[in-house]
Amino acid sequence: MPQLTVCLISPRDFTAAHPSIDQALAFAAARDALLVLADLAGDPQKAAYAQEKGEGRVRTLSGDTLSGALLAAAQAAETPFVFIATDGDRLSADPTAMPFDLEDLPFDHIGVLPMLEEVIGAGENPARLSIVLNQAAPGERLAAYAGALPPGHPGLHAIWRREPLIAALDLFHRMHPTRGAYALPALSLALIASAKMAEDRSIVYHRAADGWASAPDIEASRRQQFEAAGLPEQAARYRNLFRYLDLFILVNKAGSPLSIDERQRLGTDISNLFLGAFIRDVADNAEAYDSSIIDMAQMALEEADNFNRFQIGMVMADRAMPGLKDRYVAFVQAAVSGT
Repeated sequence: MPQLTVCLISPRDFTAAHPSIDQALAFAAARDALLVLADLAGDPQKAAYAQEKGEGRVRTLSGDTLSGALLAAAQAAETPFVFIATDGDRLSADPTAMPFDLEDLPFDHIGVLPMLEEVIGAGENPARLSIVLNQAAPGERLAAYAGALPPGHPGLHAIWRREPLIAALDLFHRMHPTRGAYALPALSLALIASAKMAEDRSIVYHRAADGWASAPDIEASRRQQFEAAGLPEQAARYRNLFRYLDLFILVNKAGSPLSIDERQRLGTDISNLFLGAFIRDVADNAEAYDSSIIDMAQMALEEADNFNRFQIGMVMADRAMPGLKDRYVAFVQAAVSGT
C-alpha cells in the first residue's frame, strides 16, 4: 500500500507545467507513490494530461490561492506522508542511493528531507545540498534549517507526516494576516521545530532558482512576494519582523508536541534570530524607518519577557501596514485556542 503522495502545486499553464508533471509522475511510479495535482492556472489540459499518463495514480483539483491549494492537496492525499512540490521545479529518484523506508520513520520525526539542487539557467552540474536536522533542541533545528535554506526557498519541499502538516496549513490558510508565499518558510520552520527530520539521499529536488541568483534578483523577488501578498513595497524591509511574528505564533499553537519549557526557550531563540536581525537593521539603517519604529525596536531590545516583546512586534508590524496588528491578534488567538 502506498505510503507517500506527491502534492504538485501548479500555478503555470500546461505548456510550462507539463515537464514538472512528467517528472512527478515518473517519481511516483519509481517510488510506488500517488500524485495530487493542484491546478492554480485554470487549465483543464493539465488535469486531463496527468490523468491520462498517471495510470490510476493521480487525483486532480483546482484552486485560486497558494495556501488554499497546499491545504486542499494535503487533504486530498490518502497516504500518511506527503511531499510538497511546485511546478517549474523537478523531482527525481536517484537509483544509486538507498530509499528511506517511511514505515521506519521514528515517532519523534515529522518528516524526511530530500537532497536539494538549486538550478540556475541551464543548471549544468549544480551542487547538491544535504541538510541534517536531527538536533535534540527545537531551537537548534530551527536555526540549522533557517541557516541552510537558500534565499527564497519556502522550506516545504520535503516529505511530511500528513496530519501535522494539515493542521499547520489549515491554521495558516484560515488565519494568517496575508497568506503570502513570503510566509511559507515560517510554517516549515515551525514544523521542524516541533520534531526532527530524517534524510533520503535517493530523492533529489531540483528547484528553479533563476529569480534568486544574485543580490538584485533576491531584492526584486522579495519585493514581488510582499506586493503579491497585498503589502506595500517597503514591507520587504520588515521580513525578519514578520518571520519572527509568524514563527512565534505557529510554534505556540494548540496541539504542539513541545513542552511549555521548550516553547519558552524556543520563543527566546526565535526572538534572537529574527527579531534581533530586524532590530539590527533598524539600528544600521535608521534613515529607512520612522522614529516610532526606532523607539519600539529599542523597547523590544530591552524587554525581557517573550510575550511582551511579541506584543511590541505586532505594533511595529502595524507601522508597515495599518491593520496588521489586528490581524495578528486574530491569528494568535486562533492558534492558541485551537479554533
